[in-house]
Amino acid sequence: MEFILIHKPIGVLPPEVMKYTMEMAKKLSVNAQEFVPGGKVVSSYYALGAQAVYCTWDVPKVEALAPLLRNMSVAGWNTEVIPVEKAEAAMVSIEKAMQEMMAPMKR
Repeated sequence: MEFILIHKPIGVLPPEVMKYTMEMAKKLSVNAQEFVPGGKVVSSYYALGAQAVYCTWDVPKVEALAPLLRNMSVAGWNTEVIPVEKAEAAMVSIEKAMQEMMAPMKR
């Protein structure tokens, strides 16, 4: 399952915390599974003009993100976790849900 993670710092991070964060990011880019067992980074972006990092992860289950979320929290970052699916799959699911929702109205 895929998740978008939006990391935002809690206030201004001191230089030593930013250094730790950069070291963690470098390690993560080499071996993502060290931080998220069974996980794979699909994409990762640093926002220009804003203090935010946007990442897409493919993980076997949401609980696999816990070690990464814990590390980010200790390093002074809040993370929003959003489950996502590809648009093609979403359209099928949405159409099915709409049909089920409309079925009682046709009676």
